Amino acid sequence: MRKTYALMVKDQNADRLSDRIKHDIRKYFSRQRNKALPKGQDHWLFDCKIGPDEALAQSIHPKEINAKINEFRTQEQPSFFIEILTRAAKRPPKPERSSDDVLEQTLTEHQSD
Repeated sequence: MRKTYALMVKDQNADRLSDRIKHDIRKYFSRQRNKALPKGQDHWLFDCKIGPDEALAQSIHPKEINAKINEFRTQEQPSFFIEILTRAAKRPPKPERSSDDVLEQTLTEHQSD
């Protein structure tokens, strides 16, 4: 998804407009998460960029998108650019816990009680 959203549109409430933009972005994330994963992959990753325009867009975490949109509104930016690229990935396996680690954790939990 590569799109420029207008934050100031004549005869439209700015709060409702930003809510509509946020909803559109959440809908895009939802559609992408519901797609079938390629074989051997177990989750989707999102690479996001946002900025006043395409040239000034900076990479951010997907959870920071709403805060960034609110920041653009308070700065009274007329529009902003957002790019969201989706890619499949495989989580690394969790490290095996030895019985010594489990025993040590149990002992420290009981000592704190």
